[in-house]
Amino acid sequence: MAKDGLSTADFDRLFRELRLLREEVRSLLPSTHTAESEYLAPSDAAALLGVSPKTIHRLISAGKLRKYGWNGMTRVKRSELHEVMRPEDSSGDVDIDRLADEILRKSR
Repeated sequence: MAKDGLSTADFDRLFRELRLLREEVRSLLPSTHTAESEYLAPSDAAALLGVSPKTIHRLISAGKLRKYGWNGMTRVKRSELHEVMRPEDSSGDVDIDRLADEILRKSR
């Protein structure tokens, strides 16, 4: 654990959660652009989560993420990414408010 109480794992988890939250909020807002696709290429899903495309393929191979495909293309559902990236421990959800406060304190 870092000296200020925020571990690297907590920070990474918060960062992924915030990216997903941002995408969820965007999907709820009216848009003047065409709707974002519900299906993402592994490279796009990886960029969204801050991981490599290889990680997305590993999640598919492990059965943790469902593969959708047509015409030889691999796609994953945007809505399923959030569930895949949830912490696996059963101790509860990440305290996003606490972690966000710690990040803001660091940035000052």
